[in-house]
Amino acid sequence: MLSTRSPLPDATVCQLIDEKIAPIRIHDLFRDGVNILVGVPGAYTPVCTFDHIPSLIRHADQIRKMGVREIYCISDDNPWTLETWKKSIPGSQKIQFLSDGNKDFLKATRIVNDQHDYFIAGGYGRFYAVLENLMVKRIRAETTVLQTVCTSGECILSDINDVVRTPTKS
Repeated sequence: MLSTRSPLPDATVCQLIDEKIAPIRIHDLFRDGVNILVGVPGAYTPVCTFDHIPSLIRHADQIRKMGVREIYCISDDNPWTLETWKKSIPGSQKIQFLSDGNKDFLKATRIVNDQHDYFIAGGYGRFYAVLENLMVKRIRAETTVLQTVCTSGECILSDINDVVRTPTKS
């Protein structure tokens, strides 16, 4: 299971670039610097679409000012669904969307939700992780996919001071 101070497992995920699948290794994405990885249970789900992703977008610029290189959102949805969903959310260009449609990274991290009541069990739970040079600096996960108590943009922004040192100005 992915945990604080653990190395980030490697797997291949993808993005849709110019309507073509572009595979990319997790280690290539997160090798350098501080990045945020946010897991969501699914594209077009109400909490993800109307609460979680918009909160990340609202705080993305402030999070980057704290020394974060990039904010990634990962789901086990296919890349075409993620791309269409992304286009439906204003401001989504502030976040990189990753498809783990084969669930390789999900299997390696075991951040699986068990929300059988909502018929989405077996996919990603709602989480966020601060990653620095392939190490997990902090990880938080929601107890239910219907909440963003500890994974919203606001929470990430308030946490980031404890984890990342603000870059000094020359």
